[in-house]
Amino acid sequence: LGRVGFNRPISKRVLHAARWVKRAFLAAIVVLLLTLPYFDLTDIEPFSVFLIRSASIGAVALAGGSLAASFFVQRPWCRLLCPTGELMAILRRPLRYPRTIAQRPEAYTETPHTTERSDRFGANL
Repeated sequence: LGRVGFNRPISKRVLHAARWVKRAFLAAIVVLLLTLPYFDLTDIEPFSVFLIRSASIGAVALAGGSLAASFFVQRPWCRLLCPTGELMAILRRPLRYPRTIAQRPEAYTETPHTTERSDRFGANL
């Protein structure tokens, strides 16, 4: 529906804030799953509305809000709130820590007074 309504591009600032909202939402879900043994994920997933007889009121409200927001933003649930997408993005991201010197000797060059590290593209870290 985002193409039908008053669709405007989302600023990078909003997308950056949305990433932190998705991470907080994902962390809250993990905490709920660890602390409440009978917590049901379908209560917070808007796609359970497709099975309307088993959908919770919260899921119906979330799906309705996503549907209303889709007049202004394309795929609002996926782009701004989806914890599953954020989990996949976290797992897809490479590790932040470089390998040890023994594994990547070409990444470290020594100068007389300092040791500079560079990544595989030659940029100093």
